[in-house]
Amino acid sequence: MSYMFSGCSSLELIDLSNFDTPLLADMSHIFENCTSLVSINFSDFNTTSVKDMSYMFSGCSSLELIDLSSFDAPLLTNMSHIFENCTSLVSINLSDFKTISVKDMSNMFSGCNMLESLNLSSFDTSKVITLEKMFYNCSNLISLDLNKFDTSSATNMNCMFSECTSLKSLDISNFETSNAKLMSSMFYNCITLESLNLLSFDTSKVMTMEKMFYNCSNLISLDLNEFDTSNVTSMNCMFSECTSLKSLDLSNFETSNVKSTSSMFYNCIALESLNLSSFDTSKAITMEKMFYNCSNLKSLDLSNFNTTNIDNYDLIFNGCIQLEYINLLNYVGKDIFLNISNINYKICINSSNHINNGNNTLIDKINICSNNIKTTIISAIFTLPTIIISSLPKTFQTTTKTIPKSGNPTTLLISDTLTTIPISNEPTTISKSFIHQLLCLNLILLLVYLSLILLPLYLYLIHQLLCQYPMP
Repeated sequence: MSYMFSGCSSLELIDLSNFDTPLLADMSHIFENCTSLVSINFSDFNTTSVKDMSYMFSGCSSLELIDLSSFDAPLLTNMSHIFENCTSLVSINLSDFKTISVKDMSNMFSGCNMLESLNLSSFDTSKVITLEKMFYNCSNLISLDLNKFDTSSATNMNCMFSECTSLKSLDISNFETSNAKLMSSMFYNCITLESLNLLSFDTSKVMTMEKMFYNCSNLISLDLNEFDTSNVTSMNCMFSECTSLKSLDLSNFETSNVKSTSSMFYNCIALESLNLSSFDTSKAITMEKMFYNCSNLKSLDLSNFNTTNIDNYDLIFNGCIQLEYINLLNYVGKDIFLNISNINYKICINSSNHINNGNNTLIDKINICSNNIKTTIISAIFTLPTIIISSLPKTFQTTTKTIPKSGNPTTLLISDTLTTIPISNEPTTISKSFIHQLLCLNLILLLVYLSLILLPLYLYLIHQLLCQYPMP
């Protein structure tokens, strides 16, 4: 029966109540583009052998009501596009629809832009592999109960809720996504969505998150602490146009395989806090407009960024008019700082050599900061005694000289000059009074040294805190 009435654009009523269909296997495209169809009688219709219902009502733009509650289709595997572009559909009765064998539900309700609610509580989705665009452009959908959805077999969730522009809340906390590989544009343009609970999401196999939250302009907060992004290769426009998002902690993101972050935070105009401290960008090729027009962002931690392989970083900071501070302590790569709008920004860096060729763009912006407190303390331990000794009177300086038993010359620090003095081969006898004086002098030096080292160490720690967490 596939394509049986397809394209009958003037057909308004169909009565199939007397059809004998116990062996019917294919109902795909049967009413496709019956644009004037307003009523179908399915009473006593036998669907026990049907395997394919794809595009069954696709393009039935005048159909307002569909009752499929009597359908029993235990062998049905394909429901893709079944109600696609039923633009007048306001009610679908699927209360007893058996879907135990269905594998494909892609584009199932795509374009049903008059549909306000859906009851899918009877759906068994345990074998469904693709949910791509299932609710795409259901622009009038206000409520959606998916509490009984079993998504354990699903691999494709691309655009699943894309363009659901009236959906304010969505509970998908029960979603089991351990096999999901594709989540591009999953919540694309869900402009009224205020909150999302994604803590149950297992994203360890997901390869693309491109435009995942694009233009979720009413989303204020987003907790992605459980996200595993180790296999993700594309994050293009992932949070682009999320104009109400104020803070975002991505410190748990593992981005070693990501190749593109173009427009990732494009026009996130309310974003004040952004944690990218763990970002590994060593494989990234493009960062074009990554922070474009993040006009409220004042600081950025790019300390682990590696832009060695970046080909395109055009307008990366364009419009970041309040950006004042960038942490580049371990930064490696190219000069990507040409487009920062705020000319008063400063950066924290180990040395200008961390930027290719000690670039000229940053020459007036650099604030040298050390990220290795251990090295600094060890350096202080070995250099401060020399400073102390060199500041003492010459009589004390000469008293503290080392007296070897060999004939090798010894270098002594006297005032600000280095002097080499040959010593004879004869062992030198040192009196007890001299040893006593030496011990006393060492004790004095130790006390002076301890008192002096605390002050620079304290100042250093304060400097580090200010460098890592700048004042607003």
